[in-house]
Amino acid sequence: MAFKNEKDKNKIQRFGSEQIRKLIAFYCPTCHILTNRCESLKKNKMKIFKPITIALTFLFSSQLAFSQEISLFNSDGEAIAYIDTEDEDLTIYMWKGTPVAYLDSDGDIFNIYGFNGEHLGWYKNGIIRDHKGYAVGFKKGATNTYTKYEPYKAYKKYKPYKAYKKYAPYKPYDKNNFSNESLSLFLMKGKK
Repeated sequence: MAFKNEKDKNKIQRFGSEQIRKLIAFYCPTCHILTNRCESLKKNKMKIFKPITIALTFLFSSQLAFSQEISLFNSDGEAIAYIDTEDEDLTIYMWKGTPVAYLDSDGDIFNIYGFNGEHLGWYKNGIIRDHKGYAVGFKKGATNTYTKYEPYKAYKKYKPYKAYKKYAPYKPYDKNNFSNESLSLFLMKGKK
C-alpha cells in the first residue's frame, strides 16, 4: 500500500481499522480492570494506558467452536446434549459423548429420529418439541430461560448404524409450556 507521506502512514498504523480498535482493551491501574473507558481516568486526567490486545485467534477460534456444536438445555437451563453441525447427519450427542439421535430436514423444521428408528419429536427455531407439542429442550437464546454454565464435554463415542425410520406423526400445535419429561429421558429413547 502506497502512502502519500509518512504522516498518513503513521495515522493508519496508529488507529487501525474500526473492527480491530473495538477488540483492544486497556488496563486501568486505578480500577484494576480491563476496559475501553474508565471513569477514574477522566477524573484523574491520566493519559497513560497500557494497551492489551486481545488475541484475535482466540476470539475467532472460540466462535468457530461454538458454530460447530449447538448445546441443548433442559427446562432447568442445564446443558444435557449437543448437536454436532459438522456431522452430515446432524447427530445429537449426550453430554457424556453417547450418540442418541439425529436430525432429518423436513422443510423449515427438523424431525428428530433415534438411532433405533423411532421418531422422537421436532426441532424448530432452536426448540425441541415432543409428540404433544410441549418443549423438551432448547438451544441458548431460543427461550428466555436462564442457562447454566456448560461443563466440559466427554469424547464422542462411535455412532451406531441407523435403523429404518418410522413415519413421523402429525405435528401438533406448539404449546408454551415445558413437558414433564426430561430432555435426558426424551433423547435416550432413541439410543440403540
